[in-house]
Order: sequence, then C-alpha cells, then structure tokens
Amino acid sequence: MSKLKRSENSRGARKSNKKSSSKENILSSIKSETKQGILTVVFFLLAVIFVLASVNYAGPVGKEVFHFLSVLLGVGYYLIPLFFLMLVFLFLKLKKKNLTD
Repeated sequence: MSKLKRSENSRGARKSNKKSSSKENILSSIKSETKQGILTVVFFLLAVIFVLASVNYAGPVGKEVFHFLSVLLGVGYYLIPLFFLMLVFLFLKLKKKNLTD
C-alpha cells in the first residue's frame, strides 16, 4: 500500500515540476523589451482606470474601488494614478535608452 502512495506522489511531483518548468520557459522566452512594453500598457491602463474612478466614470466596480481607497488613503488616492504614470514614463525612457544602445 505504501509503495502505491509513493508512486502516486512521485507522479504528482513530476507533473507539478513539468508545469512550473513550462511556465518558467514561457516567461524566460519573452524578451525583456516585450515585458517592459506589456508593463507599460498595464500601468497606463491602471492609471486611466483610477482617474476615471475618481470622476465616477469607471462603473460600479470603479466606484467601490474609489470609495475604498479614498477612505483608506484620503487625498493620497490621487497619488496612485501619478505613481502609475511615473512608472509608464520610466519604462518608456528605459525602452528608448535600450533602443539607442
């Protein structure tokens, strides 16, 4: 009985190792410039969503997010989109620098 459990456990470990290694292969096969571009777009979209939520144009979810974060952070809520925009400009500057090198 214990031999059966051991073989099942070793199979499960092999499967999880294959899954994690395939994820690592996918992420490592993406160029760093592509990752920077994806992050730039994501941060820009987050900044837009937070700005739209602050003027009540992001729908019911945006309204709840704005309410929660404005209660939590107060006026500091408006720093969140600025932070994301600063990250966007940073990634754009790094991308421009990489292209010139």
